[in-house]
Amino acid sequence: MLILQRHFDVRTGLPHDTGSLVGRERTRLGTEEQDKCRCSTNSENPRDFGYHYAPYKFASEPERDFFLDVLTLLQTSPAAERVEDVYFTGGTVDEKKTDFFVEYTDTSGKHHRYVPDFIIRKRPGGEGAPGTGPSLIVEIKSSQQRETIAAQVAAGDMATATTDEARKALATLHWVDLNRGPAGEELRYELIFDNEAPLLTERVRHFIEEQGR
Repeated sequence: MLILQRHFDVRTGLPHDTGSLVGRERTRLGTEEQDKCRCSTNSENPRDFGYHYAPYKFASEPERDFFLDVLTLLQTSPAAERVEDVYFTGGTVDEKKTDFFVEYTDTSGKHHRYVPDFIIRKRPGGEGAPGTGPSLIVEIKSSQQRETIAAQVAAGDMATATTDEARKALATLHWVDLNRGPAGEELRYELIFDNEAPLLTERVRHFIEEQGR
């Protein structure tokens, strides 16, 4: 049984009361970012992966570069047939516009909403319904305090985590564990620091290219 985070269906990326992602019209990249985001034309993004309100507003160049790297891979890889869509969710943090968030508590016990940067959703295997395939949540994080954050995430103990970034990741990993399906990997989470090279890590590439559920 799928355990939900408020109204968001963690596997489909869809609120329960709408027929499309966050109830907004899906668009291509807006003109503000077209010069920087070369994926805005049909020839460069023929499968029309991605959505946003227009324009895309990335918080950092590494976020933009990761998105472009994923689209570049999907232009050349047979794995594109197995990917249902790629969503840039990090630009949609207004709670009036999205139901996708993870709740976490800071070190003082206050509750906050965390919206990861991307969801890569694959097509379901067999006769599965659209929107029920495996999903990978991706966060692109500043490399400041990388060692501290990585150590606290690896320790897996929310009670001793002293950084908000580690607490966000731990809350998401807990959510992932709650939503593991029979195959064990219906939902995954990847934390990528912005000084990693390449940003499109082997784990992300493996998720995209692996066959089956």
